[in-house]
Amino acid sequence: MRRASTYIYDMPSIEEIIHQSTFESAQQKVMINLVFSGGWAKSHAARTLKAYNLTWQQFNLMRILKGQKGKAVPLRLLSSRMLDPQSNASRLVDKLVEKKWIDRVVCHVDKRQVRLSISHKGAVVLEQASLKIKAANSKLGGDLSVDELNTLSDLLDRFRNQRQHNDL
Repeated sequence: MRRASTYIYDMPSIEEIIHQSTFESAQQKVMINLVFSGGWAKSHAARTLKAYNLTWQQFNLMRILKGQKGKAVPLRLLSSRMLDPQSNASRLVDKLVEKKWIDRVVCHVDKRQVRLSISHKGAVVLEQASLKIKAANSKLGGDLSVDELNTLSDLLDRFRNQRQHNDL
């Protein structure tokens, strides 16, 4: 059954998208919708970042480095903060170093330790890409108000928190 929609683009429901009218539970429906919506969001970001020859994982890594305010950090810090824990941070770093968007800094005390920082060239690319992402993201959310978007984010935090306490 089609739900009433006031969205400008009249996006189909998850039931219509996957051609499934019933779910085992409300939790199953939410999980399916989250997986689908996550893929949709990644595609949205990928289209926007393509013009900068950046993947959304590389963009995420560069934003983490920018947040360090010039301080060089170990790879493990980047890995722990990435949005996609399945990302191969070492491979992403190699590609960004090759583009000269991040720098490897060898520790003077222990030459085995390598730290990473965003380069000036990388910071410029990141700033340009961030402006495009910000503009693209400002169009997301249909007719949801800022309060509704904040509520959605809070509900997702609560939903995820409950999942962490249960064995999946």
